[in-house]
Amino acid sequence: GIIVPSSILSNSDATHIATREIILKYFDTVALVELGSGTFGKTGTNTVVLFLKRKAQKPEPSEHYANRVEDYFEGGGEDSEYQDEYLVKKYCEHNELPFDEYKQLFGITPENIDELNELFKRDIFATYKKEFANSTEIKNLKKKKSFKEKSKEEKAQELNKRLIKYLYKIEKDKLYYFMLAYENTQKVLIVKSPSNNKEQKKFLGYEWSGAKGQEGIKYIGGNTINDIVTPLFNPKSRNDKSKINYLIQQNFLGKEPNDLSDFEPYKELITYANVTDLLDFSRKDFNKAFSLSPKRKVEITTKYELVRLGDECKMITKGTTPTTIGYQYQSKGINFIKVESISENGDINQDKFMFIHKDCDNAMSRSKLKINDILFSIAGALGRVAIVDKTILPANTNQALSIIRLKQESKLLLKYVYFILISDLIQNQIDGLKVGIAQPNLSLTQVADFKIPLPPKEIQEKIVSECEAIDKEVEKAQETIEKAKKEIENGFNELLAKANNTYKLNNSDIFEVSIGKRVVAKEIENTKEGIPVYSANVFEPFGYINKTLLKDFSKPSVLWGIDGDWMVNYIEKDKPFYPTDHCGVLRVKGSEIHPRYLTFVLEKAGKEVRFSRNHRASIDRIKGLTIKTPDYKLQKQFADNVEKLEIQIKQAREVINQAKEKKQAILDKYLK
Repeated sequence: GIIVPSSILSNSDATHIATREIILKYFDTVALVELGSGTFGKTGTNTVVLFLKRKAQKPEPSEHYANRVEDYFEGGGEDSEYQDEYLVKKYCEHNELPFDEYKQLFGITPENIDELNELFKRDIFATYKKEFANSTEIKNLKKKKSFKEKSKEEKAQELNKRLIKYLYKIEKDKLYYFMLAYENTQKVLIVKSPSNNKEQKKFLGYEWSGAKGQEGIKYIGGNTINDIVTPLFNPKSRNDKSKINYLIQQNFLGKEPNDLSDFEPYKELITYANVTDLLDFSRKDFNKAFSLSPKRKVEITTKYELVRLGDECKMITKGTTPTTIGYQYQSKGINFIKVESISENGDINQDKFMFIHKDCDNAMSRSKLKINDILFSIAGALGRVAIVDKTILPANTNQALSIIRLKQESKLLLKYVYFILISDLIQNQIDGLKVGIAQPNLSLTQVADFKIPLPPKEIQEKIVSECEAIDKEVEKAQETIEKAKKEIENGFNELLAKANNTYKLNNSDIFEVSIGKRVVAKEIENTKEGIPVYSANVFEPFGYINKTLLKDFSKPSVLWGIDGDWMVNYIEKDKPFYPTDHCGVLRVKGSEIHPRYLTFVLEKAGKEVRFSRNHRASIDRIKGLTIKTPDYKLQKQFADNVEKLEIQIKQAREVINQAKEKKQAILDKYLK
């Protein structure tokens, strides 16, 4: 087992590629375990543990297959009927290439290159040919006087010779590493750490504390490593069959379990896959990057022809980061759009723009945006989609956003492409295509290779019209939410202005103030059944438990987060919950103060004293707060109105949450 930065699996510089080549040449990969940035102190570095086993060495497979590939491409395999032919066939099958067409490559000459005509109709080889023709090398060659003086036949001969050399360089490399990867007969066990920080801590069984006097590692379940509660291992039994280390041990022995029921809570994090499915052989720039999301073939079911997105585009490109070319961001100037500027539903938030100088904009001329450009995120938050309109121009962008510019004569309508890109037809493919862990990414080639159903124009127009109607419903729902929130805010401010009574929260005759109790991890249920457990995040339970701490829930409760971001939440009466030692509970004993009003006034008071991660809302500090209240009758009117408005907000959010599903149903109706 080797612990390395996760960049080992995906970075495209020469050193990282060479490292992956060594792994593929000399080792069988048994397991890959991704660990998050909080694993080894607060380094912020994502790591991965490579569990490797040295390949058999007599002879070295790396030498054997290197010789075999050379034989193939020299055309020497015909007489011996291609030794290891099954591996070439598996390579063709993996890349959806007919073997009879692919083997025409072997021993091809400039004179008989026409034999590859059928192969050049295949997507990847069509891309090779196009990239070759557009390469700087070939463009410069055609400008040379010596080339221009050649006859038409001599020019074709020279270009064909160079094209074969170009094809061989790529395909020899791919076939060689496919053979090595395919011979890794044991499936790789892939374990992915949860992306959510809270879940990641539960997964590891510990967290790192930076609190003064409490620095260092804090185990969930006790004070020592022997008390740790984690799905990764059992410190008291290496052979605990319910732990992930047992799965790794079994994979070294070549045993893949038939049943993963013991790992039900973590089934989404555990995968078995062939090494060939972790590498992307469809890329022209094959860099041997390992993906922890195995390649999955996504079938697009449609009654219409599928077209390659790149073939319908005038351009698919991306920008760059200004600082890499010597420019700094500005306080004002040309709009500079980043992924963070685009929401999941396709809205562009101008409040999150950055700005660049016009000289920087000119230096990045390739990525200057135009009206009706489609932005599609290819790094970080993958798959965000937006259409550029005139309100944000002039604008530019960085390398995390691809710019898709359709041809004027494209058979695809702009808004139709947008709704396809944002749908499951494309979004479901992203996880199986992305490479990288800390910063997952897609290539421009992968974006260009997206397959888009091509229905008649009138069908595209119907899809657009019906999907836009859903967007209008969403827009109306968002307006409802904003209006309701504003009404609540204004109502509270008006009420506060009428406050004529003052209370300290340490008044035990009026308030009951308490904090919860620590929960041992093994008591937490991983299903949504039982009593919700609240910690510093008082809006989202981090688990469920089958017991209660508080005995009486006949009154509403106001919860606050003791550490972390300042949060206050209202819990209705008769709704049991379990507070941890990071969660405070405030209740009203008498009838002077309405609990809903108390929720708002406590939140405001906490903001005023700046409760935060660095200024904990301890029980003593809470008791030290003073609040103002108006007459109870006014509080009650406010609370009743808040309840009605929150129902409106909930209904509006349901409209927003259902929008994606409704749009997908529209696409399915017309395209399947």
